[in-house]
Amino acid sequence: VDPEMQWIRRVELEQPDFMWVQQLYKDRDVGSQLDAVLGLARSVLPRDKDEERKRRQEEVCLRALHAAVADAGLFYQVRVLAAQKLGELCVPAQAQEDGAGEDGAKEWIGMAELLDHARSTLLDPETGLPRPNRFDDVSEYMVSKAVVEWLGRAREAAGPSGTGEVAELLLDLLEYNDNSANAFADGEHVATLLRAAARAA
Repeated sequence: VDPEMQWIRRVELEQPDFMWVQQLYKDRDVGSQLDAVLGLARSVLPRDKDEERKRRQEEVCLRALHAAVADAGLFYQVRVLAAQKLGELCVPAQAQEDGAGEDGAKEWIGMAELLDHARSTLLDPETGLPRPNRFDDVSEYMVSKAVVEWLGRAREAAGPSGTGEVAELLLDLLEYNDNSANAFADGEHVATLLRAAARAA
């Protein structure tokens, strides 16, 4: 039916989580990769009543989204969307839809993955301080910007019960921001950090 996709309609595909993962990495079409990220994000909160199966599915989907954010081989908008979906999963409303209480574990899924990516890319592993700015790789710049933005949004949605690690990281990134050896202006980078830190405070 409608192989040319000419009808105006909304199409929502459903398939097992491992098929979304395969689509993300085996299909080189960016549109298909974006669909796979959306499918993985929907699959993080499974409707299955079997607790063990739900836990496994959640783990597979989160790991795939986290890997997508970190994968430099993917188009940057696919990585940015994966960061956004991880951030959206931290919103309490998502958790409550799945039956978790305000302090339920599902409320914080996604935040650990965003924090992990931010620490591994923005902090020096030896000193624990932010690395000097380098914006020569536009893809990495856009992904880092998205991760910072969604950390701030996730922390804002979480409210006072949210993890203080996010606010601490964002304030460190602001305080130790070093653009001295960078060929590009860091105005937009600082503005993103300020917005995220304000949300996370």
